[in-house]
Amino acid sequence: MAYSKLKQYRYLEKELKDLERRIARTKHQLTDIENSGTTKDSVKGGSGGIQHFVIEGVPMRDYASKRTRLLLQLNQYENDEQELMEITQSVLTYIKSIENARDRLICKYYYIDGKSQQQIAFLMHYDQTRIGQILRKYKF
Repeated sequence: MAYSKLKQYRYLEKELKDLERRIARTKHQLTDIENSGTTKDSVKGGSGGIQHFVIEGVPMRDYASKRTRLLLQLNQYENDEQELMEITQSVLTYIKSIENARDRLICKYYYIDGKSQQQIAFLMHYDQTRIGQILRKYKF
């Protein structure tokens, strides 16, 4: 397995979490627009500018742009999630192929669980440099 694919796996997980945060923020903004009620404005027109018309509604420009942004974010999330599932399967297959159970566990902690080398060292009662050596052994 290429190191770049393993690295991409960890960053894609972070990217998905960031996208989830952005989607939640956009949904909140849309809800705020919907809950703020309608806005009113009056304009002159008709009969030589004598008549006044009252216009009421939600600010469509803001609402439409945020709705479009949300749809794009949701589409991106779906694509990234599919890519992450494919890479996850590759990573798990590669880790499963490692013969040494200790090394497999270290790799799972690091890549699947996202733990730092320091956290793994603490859990497994090893020095952090030893964890780094084991990960480098498998080109992590």
